[in-house]
Amino acid sequence: MLGIIVTSYSALPNCIHHDYMLSELGDNYKVAYLTTWQNKEFVEELSDNLKNPIYYLSDENDNILNPGHHDGVFYMCSSVIEEFKDCDYILHFHADNFLRDGIKTIKDTYTLAKNNNLKVLGLPRQWLFDDNTFEVMDKSIPFHFEYCMMKYSVWKNAFNLERLNEYKHLALNNDHPSQQFEPCLYQGLVVNGIDINKDIYYLESIDELKNRFGNEPVYYNFFFKNSGIFHYDETSLKNNVKK
Repeated sequence: MLGIIVTSYSALPNCIHHDYMLSELGDNYKVAYLTTWQNKEFVEELSDNLKNPIYYLSDENDNILNPGHHDGVFYMCSSVIEEFKDCDYILHFHADNFLRDGIKTIKDTYTLAKNNNLKVLGLPRQWLFDDNTFEVMDKSIPFHFEYCMMKYSVWKNAFNLERLNEYKHLALNNDHPSQQFEPCLYQGLVVNGIDINKDIYYLESIDELKNRFGNEPVYYNFFFKNSGIFHYDETSLKNNVKK
């Protein structure tokens, strides 16, 4: 079974679109939405009208406080580990991502992962790679967490909340003083046996992305040509930032 986690900070209405799309997947898929948004009434009303549940960190009854943007992502991803224990893989994508080919993209990614026993699949951040060897040059996460799939065991170990402070310390030693979520995830993968240069399968060609964009960071408002994934940001479009 594939577990699907859709996360959102403030783009929760996009979950309506995703819920309609994901409802076509059938029983071999388990879906949940996660958010750090603090409007409890709105989140609960939206959840009541979707097929799949929305979970959020702020819960007055359980005294769970929202730890903020980056730690909040880590807490969210850790909080649902037991919910997906029957899954062999977990797919994560942000609610502001749109899939040109809809559920076909998800099914194809899942089939690719299972047939090849892949540990981690994602979209490459081509600017973090060496131009000649295509090995990771930076101690940052080399794939976009905006759309990625991991084996359940990899996810469980990487998002071990009891080790977050350890991952932060390692991120600090690797020149990431912000200790933000993604460098911590990088460390969580490495500490738990993931070889960053060998164990990650990229759904797009790093060569092709470097031909298109060079070493310029690209993040929003363009299509990954192979997978058809589009990461949308309205503010950057209004400011004429197209990638």
